[in-house]
Amino acid sequence: MFRPDIAVQDIPTEISTISTELKSITDKGSLGNALAREVSKYSLLDLSLMGARFSQSLKHIPPSYHAKIMPYLTEQFFGAQHRLIQMSHTKQFDTMTDPISNPELYISYWDMVSHGSFAPDNQPIPHGGGKEALAHFYYYLLAAFVMFVMDEPGHPVGTPFPGGYTVHKKGQHYICYIRDKEKDVLNSICNYCPAIAGE
Repeated sequence: MFRPDIAVQDIPTEISTISTELKSITDKGSLGNALAREVSKYSLLDLSLMGARFSQSLKHIPPSYHAKIMPYLTEQFFGAQHRLIQMSHTKQFDTMTDPISNPELYISYWDMVSHGSFAPDNQPIPHGGGKEALAHFYYYLLAAFVMFVMDEPGHPVGTPFPGGYTVHKKGQHYICYIRDKEKDVLNSICNYCPAIAGE
C-alpha cells in the first residue's frame, strides 16, 4: 500500500501544513534538511510504485524519444532523491547558510504546491485522486531541492525536449528554450525554475 502512514482524508491537511512549514524557511541548509525529512517518509515500496506508474504514463511517447529522455527523467526523480538524502546524511546542509535565492518566488512556489498537488493537469505523474496527490507532492519536494537549495534547473542539464532543444549550461547560467512555454500551466515547476529562457 502506498504511504500507509497517512489516511486519504488527511492528505489535503498534511500537504497544506507541510507546505506552510517549508514556506517559512529562509536558508538553503535548513530547507535541505527539512526536504530530506519529508522525502524520507516515502519508503522503497512507495518509490517503486511511483516509478511503475511513471513508466506507464510514458508509454505513448515515441520509442526514439523515450530512449533519449528516460535517463534524464530517472535522474530528475531518483537521482535527486539519492543526492538529497546523501547530503543530509553527511551533514552537508548544516554548513549551507546562504539565504534562499528569490524568496518571493520561493514563497509563491509553496502556495502553488498546496493546490498543484491535486490539479488534474499536473505533469508528469498522472492524476488519480486520493493518494496520487502525495506522489505529486513528492515530485514538488524534489524540485524544490534542486531549484531552491542547489539553484539548478528543475529538469537536469541535457534533458531533451521536442524540437531538438535541451537544457544546458552556458557560463554561470542555465538555459532552457522551453521555460516560458509553460506559463499557462500554473502548477508547472518551469515557472519557478532558475534557468533562463532561451531566445
